[in-house]
Amino acid sequence: MMLLPEQQRAMDYLAKKGTHAPADKLRQQLGDAFAAVERAFDEVPVGQRESSADGKWSAHEILDHLVLSHGPAIAQFASLLEGVSPDGVAIPADLHRDERPEWNESRTQLGEIHREFMRLMESASDDTSLEAKAVVEIVVKVDSQPKHWFERLDWKAFIQGIRVHTVEHQKQLERNVKVV
Repeated sequence: MMLLPEQQRAMDYLAKKGTHAPADKLRQQLGDAFAAVERAFDEVPVGQRESSADGKWSAHEILDHLVLSHGPAIAQFASLLEGVSPDGVAIPADLHRDERPEWNESRTQLGEIHREFMRLMESASDDTSLEAKAVVEIVVKVDSQPKHWFERLDWKAFIQGIRVHTVEHQKQLERNVKVV
């Protein structure tokens, strides 16, 4: 499959900042991204957690999306670190649900998910094999429209993808709530 320039830039980024990056740097970047998004969620006023502009996700929807997408990614990441390619698609796009758990429950879950990722990252090193791959749905904007496709990523590119996903949703939260 021939990639569009926007897609190729995304793959080049994941290779440079993921696959070829030192494990210690990835660990630090992931921890920083998790801490920043958690602070941002903690700063959302109670009265603004459910509201959003037309067509935009509320803070609660963004929080729930991260729980839904990052939670299952833990087992996939653990498999990659064990040298096993996980089944299925990791981090599918557009995960959300109409009936969400309460804010505090979701916020607690997100913190637990992040701590588990960081615990797993402690066992990762530059000597950890990159042979196992996870199929990840990647989304980039092409002419202001989302373009979805699937790629097979090693554990380092996978973690960089989790970090980028986290940062993108933190930016979305800041745009949508405008008080963070």
